[in-house]
Amino acid sequence: MNISVYPRLNKYTRLNDVLILIIIFITPLLFTNKMMYEFHTAKYHFFQFAVILLLFTSILLNNISLKINWLDILIILRPLLFIIFGLSLKRYSTVSHHIDILFFLSLFHLLVKNSSSSKSDTALDKTITLVIIGTFIVSTIEGLYGLLQYFNIDFFRKVIFQSNESNAIGTFGSENALGAFLAIGVICGLYLLKISHQRTKIIAILMALAIIITTLILTLSRGAWIACMIGILFFYLPKIIGKSNKIILPFIILLLLGSSVGFYMINKDSSEGRIYIWRVSHEMIKDHPFLGIGYGNYGYQYINYQAKFFEDEDNVIYQDKASSLKDAHSEMVHSLAETGIIGFLLFIGIFMLFFYYSFSLLKTESGTNLRFLVTIVIVMFVHSLIDNILHVLPIAVILYFIFAIISFKTDKYDDNNHLFKKTLFTCRINSNWILISLCACILLFNSYLIIKNSAGQIAWKKGQESVYNGNWIKGIEYYQKALKYLPDNGELQFHLGAAYSFVGQPEEAINLLNKSLERFNDKNIYISLGNAYWSLGEYDKAEKNFIIVAKMFPQMLAPHFWLASLYYDMGQTGKSIYELKFIIDAKPKIMSDEVMAIKNDAIFFLEKILPHQ
Repeated sequence: MNISVYPRLNKYTRLNDVLILIIIFITPLLFTNKMMYEFHTAKYHFFQFAVILLLFTSILLNNISLKINWLDILIILRPLLFIIFGLSLKRYSTVSHHIDILFFLSLFHLLVKNSSSSKSDTALDKTITLVIIGTFIVSTIEGLYGLLQYFNIDFFRKVIFQSNESNAIGTFGSENALGAFLAIGVICGLYLLKISHQRTKIIAILMALAIIITTLILTLSRGAWIACMIGILFFYLPKIIGKSNKIILPFIILLLLGSSVGFYMINKDSSEGRIYIWRVSHEMIKDHPFLGIGYGNYGYQYINYQAKFFEDEDNVIYQDKASSLKDAHSEMVHSLAETGIIGFLLFIGIFMLFFYYSFSLLKTESGTNLRFLVTIVIVMFVHSLIDNILHVLPIAVILYFIFAIISFKTDKYDDNNHLFKKTLFTCRINSNWILISLCACILLFNSYLIIKNSAGQIAWKKGQESVYNGNWIKGIEYYQKALKYLPDNGELQFHLGAAYSFVGQPEEAINLLNKSLERFNDKNIYISLGNAYWSLGEYDKAEKNFIIVAKMFPQMLAPHFWLASLYYDMGQTGKSIYELKFIIDAKPKIMSDEVMAIKNDAIFFLEKILPHQ
């Protein structure tokens, strides 16, 4: 395996290649301790800057020449369609806060395809091999980091994030996201084993694979396990069929089905939790079947629909599953809920076209290289059925890179052999000083936005750390500074409003908390609003907010205790007693120390009230 020597390429093409490789390799390794969700900000900022820089170098070097096919059209159309919806539909009004990454991914796809068009077959194959090697190395690093985290060893951050199932989360912040990336790493390792012939390289690859697979198991990501198994089956399918004359294939399929049932039973509560999430999501789809609740709005609307779901008494049996979610744990369900049938067909159409183009190519180009690319997308697609792994930026970057390669190969065969005839038109951009100047301005403006947003995020994080350590005044100062850089960030407005409420400044708190609800939705907003209104003596408004929380999370006892205390202050002792008895009689599935403390407080409170009745 000799991948160190490129064919003779234009030095500017090499520059574009280097930028593409940097994007693919560096993006997964970046993370920053961002608020409650610590792992995404640096990835987003770096990716946006690098893609704009790639655009600038491509135009500067007079290097834009694209043949556009149906796959490209769907990839470009998706963000454009959501922007149009944002301009015309109120429920898409926050699309501008969520569309940027999707737009940059589409641009990245076009730039990778453009870069591929300037290469020979040999040069392109070597670029793909470099991506595979680099991804495998990054997966090994992530696997090692996740392994250390599993045993509570973390040298890079203060561990204030606790995952639901496994602490093996790497730089991704989620065991499912790390599992998805490691599953890709497994396929990369198998590919490298297939093309490697030196003993030392084979041993090194096997050792790295052992780390990756061990951590993949420790993530407890059952979706990643199933996707990886199906990917391995597809990758070796020609060899399996060739040796077994297709006899063994049905047994392998039965084994996969049996394994899926077994994985379901390993953590039945988690599996049933997904079904509950999809049932809540169904209510969103039912209300807005064609255009959805709005791109990027799933996390905002979920707890509202959760409250509506629990209005049906038959659904109260699911109350222990209630939570604040940002995604549907299924890309398909998420797409249907947010963008309706139209957006879903666009989303699924991209994959269907990809697989159609890919399997057509496999009939004419039998190399392991192409089968590997298709395998990776199969792994992603299968896992995306039960997790939102395509919202994880490093995974999406690899996906769009593969889309670009297959799109380019499709155009190439379309031209040479007329097998597909899918190319619609050719787009050429000739470099001139006006275009270069415009692109330079975009690059500078994008750099300014990244610096500005990063400054806000850093101040925000410092505020979080101050509050976490009990220094609320210092935390408020940092939050105020962050708000100057991020004036429309609803989550930041909530943190500052909650801090004001805690230190006894309810007027400032109420103003900020109500503003935050325009873009951010969380049970803690209503809790903070309830306490702020309560301190001002506005009991009706306080009651309303506490009731909202109780409806959203029926298994939570704290809102009922606040209501009991509020009713007691209002002189409505009967209602107070009702809430206290509700707490005492409640039988939550998990009897934590916090739950027991609330129950004991309720008993003490009730004993205090009853003698006066």
